[in-house]
Amino acid sequence: MSNLKSYKPTSWNFKTDEKGDRIYDDHILNVVQQNLLTLSTLIDDIRTDANTNILYVQNWANCKTIKDNTVQTIALFASKIIEGLGVIFTAGTAAAIIATIACKIVSALITHFANQQQSKDTYNQLQSVASDLKLSIDKHCFLIQEKIAFWLGDLQVEWDKEMECPGAKYQEFMGPVRLSDLAIDNFLPKKGSSDYVFCREKMNDFSTYEASAALIPVRWRIRQHRAFPHDNVSNYLCGWQVTFYKVRNRSTWDQWHSSQDFPNIPGNLSGDIEGPYEYLELGDNAHAQRFMSWYQAYRDYSWSDGSKYDESKPYGGTRWMGFSGKNDYFIDKDDHSNLVKGTSFLDLIDDILNGVYNAYGDWSSKNSLPNEPSYYLWYKTKRSNEPEIINDRRVWTLLGNQACQDWAYDSYDIFHWGRAYRGIKLNHYSLVDENGNYAPKEFCNWLFKDNGHGKILNSDGVAEISDVYHNWGLSFE
Repeated sequence: MSNLKSYKPTSWNFKTDEKGDRIYDDHILNVVQQNLLTLSTLIDDIRTDANTNILYVQNWANCKTIKDNTVQTIALFASKIIEGLGVIFTAGTAAAIIATIACKIVSALITHFANQQQSKDTYNQLQSVASDLKLSIDKHCFLIQEKIAFWLGDLQVEWDKEMECPGAKYQEFMGPVRLSDLAIDNFLPKKGSSDYVFCREKMNDFSTYEASAALIPVRWRIRQHRAFPHDNVSNYLCGWQVTFYKVRNRSTWDQWHSSQDFPNIPGNLSGDIEGPYEYLELGDNAHAQRFMSWYQAYRDYSWSDGSKYDESKPYGGTRWMGFSGKNDYFIDKDDHSNLVKGTSFLDLIDDILNGVYNAYGDWSSKNSLPNEPSYYLWYKTKRSNEPEIINDRRVWTLLGNQACQDWAYDSYDIFHWGRAYRGIKLNHYSLVDENGNYAPKEFCNWLFKDNGHGKILNSDGVAEISDVYHNWGLSFE
């Protein structure tokens, strides 16, 4: 049972006014009653908007319901929409407090209705419409309004009944909740108020987002592109090289990589590992980082003088992440920790995003990086004691070797030392349909807000592109 203290009304007595409304002797019960009425109205508006949005997304997706159309999964879908109510208003404000309690109660009701053991009748009603997401949301909303009407008829009967909020969208909402938790002297925004209009607008966005995430039957395609400098050893590594080590053999690499000292070289392996090296032993392109295409076509990304930079030393930087030979150093005017332009690595990223590598030269369009609106380029960086960051552009990250945590080992025969490369691995994703075709431009313009690298493409889009690829649970081709 919950350890939360329940509000105990001073009296359950009420009078009925000339309109037929109940007026309780306890003022707090009048507030609860009013909030339940407002919540019922809001649920009706949410249902109307969600139905419109579901039909809209179904038109794009050509799909009536989610793939796993069980009562439980559709209940999670409905809970995700309603739990958005709890994060609309500024934390700590009266509106935020009452909205959070309201969303937890409704989300808990949705979970209750979808539990066959707890509520067999409502479960069967939901099961009968599970093949159509729109009808399922209709049924959920009617059941919620029916329960609210029951409470309004007798607040006392289920005042302390405990329900369980699933935290379907926000884990912090997970846990027990009761009708009595609404017993605070705060009102939900009433219909017609600016807060109510704002609330409905945000809930409309949430239902569009959740419908898109649940219904769109697209998958992503991953293309690993060979991009580390060609040195007659490596032929498959894909990323931006920072340093490399010469390693005696695969056994040495396995022993080193699994050691507690990694990436430092333990004493017992110091004779079998050489490096780090920041130059190429073969070829004369020490002035640049070389990005390899298929069929050994390449493009060089030069540094302004090909040497190490004193300016980058505070960040532990070297020439491999040095300043650009193409663009001047430029800091974001709103976020002074971010580089907009200024390193050869960012030159490469801009070229990829601008479609430079789409069938360039003798690159075939089949194997080149796609110049498609659904294309998503991403990379991870990580500093010690920091979570991994996607598409980071901070100065100390882009100029610091220690943030480049991707390692790969390669050796072309047993008679030569291998190479252990450290750098940034580039990941190339594209949305494709069930036939492997790229998602159409019109669809992408509607779906994506941005390009994943800070450029807004459509502020009215459904979701950020990184959110779609990393959080929607899309499947691989």
